[in-house]
Amino acid sequence: MVMKSNTEWDDLQRMWQSLPAKAAPAAVELERMARWRWLSLVFIVGDVVLTLVGIGAGVWLLSRGGYDDVIIGLAAIALSLGAGGLSFWARQVSVVHNSDSIRHSVGLAVRRARIGVRLSLAVMWVVCLGLFFAAVVLFAHSYGPESRPVHGAYIAVTQLWLGLSLAGSLIYHRRRQADLSRLEAIAAELNEVG
Repeated sequence: MVMKSNTEWDDLQRMWQSLPAKAAPAAVELERMARWRWLSLVFIVGDVVLTLVGIGAGVWLLSRGGYDDVIIGLAAIALSLGAGGLSFWARQVSVVHNSDSIRHSVGLAVRRARIGVRLSLAVMWVVCLGLFFAAVVLFAHSYGPESRPVHGAYIAVTQLWLGLSLAGSLIYHRRRQADLSRLEAIAAELNEVG
């Protein structure tokens, strides 16, 4: 959801103040969405930039023509396209339009929580792609015709980063899944009421 102005947000807050306490999770989600809107834009821009940089690096490696450069270049392009595609997939959650402003607001909160769950799953899959990429780099450097050793620090830093990314996404996934369940229950209750 993109608020066109602070006035829209103020109107939404006034509407939520009249709701019963059980709808509080949806209000909290919408407040979080407004507060962190700038960070979402930073992540989207970052995903696009990193995808393009990864593809560019892969093409550059391919142009060098060495055995390991071609292998690593293809892997870099695959990793970049996979990560970019997963990021795009995670954000492709349809907006539920409803003429009732309360149901529409709850629908927006559910959508935002669902995107969070999908983004955490996307990160987990990108970690798998990163593990594959690290293995390809190690294989290409170690067993190609231009064999050269891979510094252990490269492997250590890569594995540490991937492990921390996976741990963070698991924690985030668990929290967002709980948020999503609460919000979906509120939405179902609102739909039952009429």
